[in-house]
Amino acid sequence: MKKQLWLGIAWAVFTIFLWASWQIATRFGVTRSMSVFDLVAVRFAVAALVMLPIVLRQGLAVRRLGLGTVLVLAATAGAPYVLVAAGGLSLAPAGQGGALIAGVLPLWVTLLGAVFLGERPSRWHGVGLALIFLGAAAIVGVEGIGQSSSQLFGQILLLSASAMYAMYSLVNRRAGLSSLHATAIVSVLSAAFYLPVYVLFLHPTLFEASLQSVLFQAVYQGAIVSLLALIGWNRALALLGPARLAPFASLVPVLTLLAAIPILGEVPTPIEWAGTILISLGVPLASGALGRRAASKASI
Repeated sequence: MKKQLWLGIAWAVFTIFLWASWQIATRFGVTRSMSVFDLVAVRFAVAALVMLPIVLRQGLAVRRLGLGTVLVLAATAGAPYVLVAAGGLSLAPAGQGGALIAGVLPLWVTLLGAVFLGERPSRWHGVGLALIFLGAAAIVGVEGIGQSSSQLFGQILLLSASAMYAMYSLVNRRAGLSSLHATAIVSVLSAAFYLPVYVLFLHPTLFEASLQSVLFQAVYQGAIVSLLALIGWNRALALLGPARLAPFASLVPVLTLLAAIPILGEVPTPIEWAGTILISLGVPLASGALGRRAASKASI
């Protein structure tokens, strides 16, 4: 049992480091080596190649789910989602990306679940959501006073990307696809729709970037984030369960904020620290970790 616990913790830590570093790698790529359009093309060209065998074996699930549902999945977690998220990270600091995408995700999931599925949060769930809201308001509202309009627009894009992924999470939960199959469908459809548009209409500048930058983003975005992070989270979920795993997700905003200091030279303000900490405190509560633990103790 102890071995299973430590192995689950190792997988969880591995995955959250990948998630936190995605904000850093994306911010670095779209501000120093290539355009947002180039980065998205590289990501899904490689991800589609990696995931194509899964689609060839299991199909696109159009008959089972309907074309509309499959397209919604591809739009909310595929190329449109990454375009919005990377666009936000081209205008706003990486630390804000960690807080406003991953950190605010439980808030969007709850709001969308309440509107479309009639789900209602518990008391502790509501406390977590309030903390997340206050943290996001501090970053976007209080910190936003006097900032440039481009950074504010970047923050709006980051929040929009979080809402898109929340929609994906809810739709895929109802669809019942495995996370690997869903990711494969999203990757292949994104490449099929986006790459022709990119080549014909978006003025590719990929060949102006250094080979080292292109290879790094290709491997990191297309293989490591798309596949290894997914495998890592699923293994951690299987070994730890959702209640033990939820607090690890709360580390993503803080780790991103810390990593951005030495790597990108982005030093957070006191308001950014306060907002990120509030969001990180709210994530495990909003994810239902405390409620699940209480329920499990009551059943023993």
